[in-house]
Amino acid sequence: MAGLGVASTQIMPPIAALPYIKITAAADTRTDALAKFRETYGGETFTSVEAMCESVDVDAIYVATPNPLHAKHVIAAAERGKHVIVEKPMATSIAECDAMNQVAEKYGVKLLCGHTHSFDPPIRKIREIVKSGELGKLCMINTWNYNEFMYRPRMRHELAMSRGVVLNQGPHHVDVVRLIGGGMVRSVRAMTGVWDKAREWEGSYTCYLEFQDGTPATLVYSGYGFFDTAELFNWVGEGGQHRAARSAHLRGRRTTQRRHALRRQTRRRIQSRLERRAKTAVFRFHDGQLRER
Repeated sequence: MAGLGVASTQIMPPIAALPYIKITAAADTRTDALAKFRETYGGETFTSVEAMCESVDVDAIYVATPNPLHAKHVIAAAERGKHVIVEKPMATSIAECDAMNQVAEKYGVKLLCGHTHSFDPPIRKIREIVKSGELGKLCMINTWNYNEFMYRPRMRHELAMSRGVVLNQGPHHVDVVRLIGGGMVRSVRAMTGVWDKAREWEGSYTCYLEFQDGTPATLVYSGYGFFDTAELFNWVGEGGQHRAARSAHLRGRRTTQRRHALRRQTRRRIQSRLERRAKTAVFRFHDGQLRER
């Protein structure tokens, strides 16, 4: 495991539960994180990804380091003959992505950008139906995703590094649409939005993709919404599982988060509105009538 940040805490437990995979090593610059890894998984620890890639006990590496380091660490692993899974986004530029692909091909290793929702059972089933042609030719793809992403507890550097929702949620969106549409994309047009000055990074995007066969696809995402589109399909999970046991908790937590965020937003608006009204004769009249009562 390259990088023992938040992502690793979500990745390693399910991997460790698989009978055919063994977590053998981890690399991080923090000694406390490495100590915790040794205590939990009993593997080797390294203070650099390059040193870990030299270990004969490592066959594949999961890169979960900060986004700007993805290309560097993937290339280091591939050059040493290690297969690689890299967290999304794959890299921070097209040039870096091209370099990563070229090195993987040169050294004959597998390179996968994760985590990929195109492996989710519902998405694969949709692709199966489209590919079979049983419902006719695919004519268009329309996707919408609304939630309160920008108002969740997040560190400023995390939003800055991922450009808000663009590199954090966008890869999932594109991954799903690309599998369903099939083939290569020949045209991309997109716009982003920064609608809350308190959060200076992109919280929304609208994208138009056109596949080589002419099939169009729209990808719309807003992380400013106080409505979650998951409510439209009864809070079914990303992997197709039903989250009935968790839905009430999730709705309660999200409702609380939305309410607090909405209060912060509206408090400023209401205050300025009241100040403006206080200067008008009509408001002073009604205010006086209320005070007399």
